[in-house]
Amino acid sequence: MRDFLPKLFELTAKISAPNLIRIFLFLVLLLSIPLTVLSVKTARDIRSLAAGTLTLRLGSTCTSTNRQLFVDYTHPVDGAPWYFQPQIGSSAPGGKYYISSNPSGTLEFAPPKFVTFYGRLFRFDDISNIDVLQVEKSIYVSDCGPPPDTTAPTPPGNLRVTNKTTNSVSLAWDASTDSGGSGLAGYRVYRDGAQVATTTSTSYSDSSLTPSTTYSYYVKAYDNANNSANSSTISTTTLANPPPPKPTVSISASPASITSGQSSTLSWSCTPNDGSVSVGITASSPPNIGTVACSGSKTVTPGSSITYTAVASGPGGTSDSKSTSITVNGQPPPPPPAAKPPSTKPSGPSSSTASGATLESLQLELSVPYLVGKLKVKVEIASGSKELEISPANKSYSLDLKSLALPLNKEYSLALTSKKTLIRKVRFTPTVAATTVNPGDLLLGDLNQDNRIDSADRLALIDSIADQTLLGDLNADKDTNSLDWAITLTNLGKRGD
Repeated sequence: MRDFLPKLFELTAKISAPNLIRIFLFLVLLLSIPLTVLSVKTARDIRSLAAGTLTLRLGSTCTSTNRQLFVDYTHPVDGAPWYFQPQIGSSAPGGKYYISSNPSGTLEFAPPKFVTFYGRLFRFDDISNIDVLQVEKSIYVSDCGPPPDTTAPTPPGNLRVTNKTTNSVSLAWDASTDSGGSGLAGYRVYRDGAQVATTTSTSYSDSSLTPSTTYSYYVKAYDNANNSANSSTISTTTLANPPPPKPTVSISASPASITSGQSSTLSWSCTPNDGSVSVGITASSPPNIGTVACSGSKTVTPGSSITYTAVASGPGGTSDSKSTSITVNGQPPPPPPAAKPPSTKPSGPSSSTASGATLESLQLELSVPYLVGKLKVKVEIASGSKELEISPANKSYSLDLKSLALPLNKEYSLALTSKKTLIRKVRFTPTVAATTVNPGDLLLGDLNQDNRIDSADRLALIDSIADQTLLGDLNADKDTNSLDWAITLTNLGKRGD
């Protein structure tokens, strides 16, 4: 070996430069063949070691603040270093992660929103420094959004009633606040446990309720995540309906003055005109008009001056009575009594003046104002008595007095009485056998038969109305009502004969 190098230098000095270059390249090529074979063998060994032991999983999950990417991996530890390289979109934050000392584990990244995330697990050959094995994965990542709101708003405070009527209740409350992140959405109003309204206001008016009824209310505040909190519960009672108003009535006649045979129009009206009130109209002489609607009119043709009285009745009670009068002028005189046929006797006194002539019949012109039904009246004359049944349809009544043998041309007292009228007395002197007497009207209202109409009769009528008896049925319409009260008021203070 000691003589080899000098001989080599001596030999190379004899070789030309081009040949020397050729020799050098040949030697280099000859030496590179075993190195290349060794490199290939090493790469194959690495691949075979990694087979079945290399895994890579990419995923994402929401945390309390953001969406996180995670990387789960496993790889063999067999010499060459391993790396993980993330890529988010077109960038590769953080470069390569050297993980050869961690054969398995998890890496976490906080990416921007809505990106594609790529991951690559690889290593380099120790000799040639080139990729020899790698695994690639990719996923699409969306935004988690804000963390979920699980915090309820504060309960509505100081729930109260601000106004109420017969059919409505107005509520108000203090505003709620929401700190959970989703924000306060509004309020739900509950009546008797059932939801009746949703509102964003801090007040609500509940209508279509029933008078004199108790209701309970509470209000629920809720946020956009549907978390909610209830207020306290309160109860309130709607107002009662007011009592119905007392009726009023008016009546008038047009014209108020007529000539006998002419007509006048009665007009009346009442309040409230809602169908619940009726009007009773009586006349000072028959016929009465009776019970009519709240407002209306009627044409009348009275034969004599007359007064009409109206009283309204309804749920609110009885109105004050109102009256109107019609004056009838130029009334024709009553027709003269029919002439008796002349006596067939040639001489001597007439039958009306002859000795022993008697009152055979009495014609009474009689009426009872406001009478609707029938009334029994006792007629007393001299020492005898008769009974009549008076009705509004008849004004003339005939009494047969033959049995009393009352002489003519003598003054007699005539008295008319009943259980509900003042006593009516009249004196007359009959000159003919058939005599007509007009005692005037019989006045109704003397219920206690003391021959005057006063407060005692009003009390008796009130008792009759309260007890629903017919004692106070003055007009004989088989009902004790406001018409009887009007008759009593009309004749109040009058006395009998």
